[in-house]
Parts: sequence; structure tokens; C-alpha cells
Amino acid sequence: MMSLNHHPAERIRWIIDEFYNGHPKRLADALGIAPATFTQILNRGAFPSWKVIVGILKTHPQVNPDWFLHGKTPRLRDPNSDHHRLHRKNIRLRQIIERLNQELDKE
Repeated sequence: MMSLNHHPAERIRWIIDEFYNGHPKRLADALGIAPATFTQILNRGAFPSWKVIVGILKTHPQVNPDWFLHGKTPRLRDPNSDHHRLHRKNIRLRQIIERLNQELDKE
């Protein structure tokens, strides 16, 4: 197996394992792309498109772009950064909005 510092597929595999319990389809769904895209990247050595790269970095702001793009450690950004605090607040607000929408749908 290649080092995580080489082919981008290895870094994408790590993200899938870390955030999606090893299910590429879940990442594909999060990015709104066809699951076959990851089959080509993970199994056939294709390089990810710009849409995949940007999508992963946008949906996973905790991933260090220097690691994802260039293999430079650390893999994750500092969890105490302002960026992470805002991201966590954003997630909580989305959850609240989703619950409110569900309650409105019941009425």
C-alpha cells in the first residue's frame, strides 16, 4: 500500500474511513456526485477532479488542505481554531433548523 503522502486516492480513502466508516457512497452522497467516481479513484488510480477536491475540503473543513493536496502533516487542522468553532456552530444550527422543519412538517 502507498503512503498517505503519495497518491490522492490514499488520502481520500483515509477520509472515507475516518468520517464515513469506510463507505465511499456516503462521501459521494455528501458531495452530490456519483459513487462510481470514487470507484475510479480508489480502485483504478484515477486522480480526483477539481469538483471532488473542492467538495471534500468544503464539507470537511477540519481536514488540513496542505495534507490533502500535498501530503504535508498534520492531517487535521487545529480543533481550537476559529474556523473549527464556527464550523461546529454551523453544524448545531443546521441540526436545530432540521428539527424545526420536522416539527413544522408534523403540523
